[in-house]
Parts: sequence; structure tokens; C-alpha cells
Amino acid sequence: RNEAEQYIFAAKKSLDDLKDDATEDEKTAVNNAIEDLQNALKGNDIEEIKEKKEALIKASQSIAVKAYEKVQKQQQAQDNNDNNGDDNVVDADFEDVK
Repeated sequence: RNEAEQYIFAAKKSLDDLKDDATEDEKTAVNNAIEDLQNALKGNDIEEIKEKKEALIKASQSIAVKAYEKVQKQQQAQDNNDNNGDDNVVDADFEDVK
């Protein structure tokens, strides 16, 4: 039950974070899977809960991929900005005198 509730929370957060990037079909599929799992959690059928949890995982995979890609693009852009700036770094040779 706790694991299923965690998946629901994560899926809702992903939808909220990527509302502009997810397609309507993806949003609908995830929302339907969330609703199905929430309904299953109201009962005591463990197999149904597991089945609905797996359905939510499958429905939210495409959104998770988009979230990962978005983070990677942001990180890459940040790395490019860091590399383009002049950090007053001097490349020099030195000799260790003993």
C-alpha cells in the first residue's frame, strides 16, 4: 500500500512538473491509472493493487523519460555556460624546487 501511494505521489508530481511537455494522451493515461490505483487501494485485494500499480508504472514511464531528458538538457546547458565563462584560470607550467 505504501509503495502504491508513493507511485501515485511521484506520478502526480511528474505530471505537475512536466505539464507543458506531456501530451494529452500521456496525461490522460497517467490520470486514469492513478484513479484506478486509488480505487484499488480502497479495497483489500492485494493482487488488484499490484496490477494497478504496474499499470501506473507503465503509463508514467514515458513521462519519466521526458523528465530525465529535460534534466539532462538543463544540466548540459549549465555545463556549456560554465565552460564558456572566463574564470581567470591561467594555464601554466611550474617546477617544484626542493
